[in-house]
Amino acid sequence: YDHTIVVNNEGTVYAFGSDNFGQLGLGIDVGEDNYNIAWKPVQIKGLDKIVNVSCGRDSTILVNSEGIVYAFGSNFFGQLGLGENVGGGFYKIVWKPTIIDGLGKIVNVYCGCYHTIAVNSEGISYAFGENKYGQLGLG
Repeated sequence: YDHTIVVNNEGTVYAFGSDNFGQLGLGIDVGEDNYNIAWKPVQIKGLDKIVNVSCGRDSTILVNSEGIVYAFGSNFFGQLGLGENVGGGFYKIVWKPTIIDGLGKIVNVYCGCYHTIAVNSEGISYAFGENKYGQLGLG
């Protein structure tokens, strides 16, 4: 929406754009009423061998070559898969990349506006976040 995440051939991650809700994963808590913008690509430290990236409106999900999933940004609807009560402030912001446990080896992630789908190596899908219009496919 207002941010971009790119990965180079070595799996190094760079972020730029709006970081108002922590969606750049830079770990800079500017508070919900302030603006933080990265006008040029900035490396997200502590991540390597990233092979899959998906961005929601105010969130980002990354997968490394071992199938470990990292999430950051707004968790207002639980779209980070970290539990509904994780994150600070009204928008439940997670400012730094945080591992999502219990999913097995993830091979793909897909973000919608306020939801995320993760698929593991066994073909099992996990859905989390807003389901107002059935976007999680839970029936």
